[in-house]
Amino acid sequence: MASHSQIHPPDTDPAWSAAPIPQEEADRLAALRAFNALDTDPEREFDDLVVLSCSIFGVATSLISMVDSERQWFKAKVGLDAQETRRDLAFCTHAILSDATFVVPDATADLRFAENPLVKGPPHIRFYAGAPLVTGQGFRIGTFSILDPVPRPEGITAEQDHQLRTLARITMDRLEARRAAQSREADLSVFRRAADALIDLSKRMEDNAATLSDAASSSASGAKAATEAVLNLNALGDHVNSEVASISKSIDNAAESAHLVREGVEVFSSHLETVLEVLKNVSSIAQQTRILAINASIEAARAGEAGAGFSVIAREIGELAGSTANATESIRRTSRTITQALYGASTRCEHLDGLMNIIRSNIGSVEKAATDVTATHHDIRDTMKTLTSLSDRVGAQSNELASWSSSLSDEARHFQRAARSDAAPRASGPGHDPADTRVQPGRRDALASTARQAS
Repeated sequence: MASHSQIHPPDTDPAWSAAPIPQEEADRLAALRAFNALDTDPEREFDDLVVLSCSIFGVATSLISMVDSERQWFKAKVGLDAQETRRDLAFCTHAILSDATFVVPDATADLRFAENPLVKGPPHIRFYAGAPLVTGQGFRIGTFSILDPVPRPEGITAEQDHQLRTLARITMDRLEARRAAQSREADLSVFRRAADALIDLSKRMEDNAATLSDAASSSASGAKAATEAVLNLNALGDHVNSEVASISKSIDNAAESAHLVREGVEVFSSHLETVLEVLKNVSSIAQQTRILAINASIEAARAGEAGAGFSVIAREIGELAGSTANATESIRRTSRTITQALYGASTRCEHLDGLMNIIRSNIGSVEKAATDVTATHHDIRDTMKTLTSLSDRVGAQSNELASWSSSLSDEARHFQRAARSDAAPRASGPGHDPADTRVQPGRRDALASTARQAS
């Protein structure tokens, strides 16, 4: 890819020849920065390579250079104090233009570099050879180079070229491994945060499940108690209905009795009127008898001795007739008092009959109300039974949820231990490489989102 790239002429025309800018420079720089190696501390796995190369090639200086937009920066170096140089001074900017090893046997004899400050001044470069560091996508992000203040007109041998390119490949392998380790560490960090978040969430879920279970248990107990109360209320309602029915029957009996009393009073009153009439006749006859007796007595007295016996009988009859008349009149007065009392009783019986009719009318409403209350009680009882059943079901589901929450907590703790160990939990499934412990971007984003939400 990069070996067939076009190049742009340099923007300036210095005394030395600056390397052209590759056309895919933006992508190349992005590939370089993806390794996160710029401006990092020295690392032994790279330092060892430059030390080894100095021994292999017998040179004073060896560098692992990374070509940035305005500079070349040294990830590892031997024989040079500077950490970076300007890009336009760098030999490496020429080396990244091709996949082949770039060799300068004698910089003082090369017009591109003869006036370069790094040639004319420290480190007084004469000999240079650099193999490009090529990514898997073909971008040349820097070089593995060797330098010496002594020119080598013969350049390098094929074996030395192979050795230098091998060191460049080893450098890239270590950069890739370093990036993979960083990515893996980032994945582990995401896993750890997600594991901590899962622990927190599972603990909260466990607590909520326990609370829900307790509430469901209390609700079930309350529903059962309420159901028992409703059953007692139903029994009381049935008793009330029975009492109302009994009262209604008693009222009917009382109304009937009152009606019979009224009729009896009326009959008795009618009979009493007849008695009064008879007494009136008796009193009249007694008065007439008394008068006849008095007249008979008078006539007997006129008759002299012949009527003396008859006169005594006539007086006795008169006296009896008077007593009879007096007794009859007394009975009539008493009967009139009884008649008045019977009239008052008849009036009260009529009033009582009216009251009983009103009560009988109202007791019907009471009976209907009692029936409605009983029906409502039964509806409440059925509802409470349903509520009790639902409460029991919620309790069972709450217990099941608590069990799940406990299992989730165990899994979360296992996940947390795995996340904090040297290896992250590995995914499985079609297309997954078991040796690849990196989290796929989508999963990493999901785990990071979980951690953020939990925090």
